[in-house]
Amino acid sequence: MAKNTTVTYQILNSLVKALKPLGVKTYLLNRPKKVDDKMESFIVVDLPVQLRRTTKGYDDYSYRTTCVIYAFVRAQTDGTPYIDRQTTFVNGITELFPIKDEIVECVDPSVLMRGLDETNFQVTTITFTLRTKVNAFENI
Repeated sequence: MAKNTTVTYQILNSLVKALKPLGVKTYLLNRPKKVDDKMESFIVVDLPVQLRRTTKGYDDYSYRTTCVIYAFVRAQTDGTPYIDRQTTFVNGITELFPIKDEIVECVDPSVLMRGLDETNFQVTTITFTLRTKVNAFENI
């Protein structure tokens, strides 16, 4: 792991890089209150749960947590979802799994369609297990 950066920063950086091929705007931790009227879809990557440090000898991973990707697709003007767009967008995200790089390993995505938000976007939640691949004990 790079020095002088937090584990959270490194995890989020890895996830943003992995999602880059989708070519959509990615926000971290929180959905913006307002988005461009021309924006048809975007992603929010969140770490809503506690990072758990694994014990020495348990496995090669330092931290485990559950992460969430919120996939937003603009609904029709009457609030009816574009099911085909939503399905294609979410499938594009889940096809990236397993996500693996020198920092993280992300597996087991689970999809839940949540419905319409207050700004006329259909929201789908993709939760997954994340483990960091660094040796937490090398600096002890």
